[in-house]
Amino acid sequence: MINRTITRDYSAANDPVVRRRPIGLHVGTNEYVTTWGYDDTGRLSRVTGPGLPGNGVLYAYEDDSDLVAVTRSHRSALPQTARQEVHSDETAAPRTT
Repeated sequence: MINRTITRDYSAANDPVVRRRPIGLHVGTNEYVTTWGYDDTGRLSRVTGPGLPGNGVLYAYEDDSDLVAVTRSHRSALPQTARQEVHSDETAAPRTT
């Protein structure tokens, strides 16, 4: 049996933008470490960790919105779009896969 502790890291209580918000986590004695960065308005802007490029994954948002417009890693040649839109069609038959 493997026993590891997962610890969440938080920003400082006096941080003017992301007060006491999660800024990452680590497992055991730093065997696995992630960090989360935020922009000036407090929105998630970067995630770094194992399996990601050195600069991590970046997030960009639609103007005047909290909707994620693009996620991008520095390793990829073109940005990967991650637009999230909600569509509702109550008349559509449910699909099974």
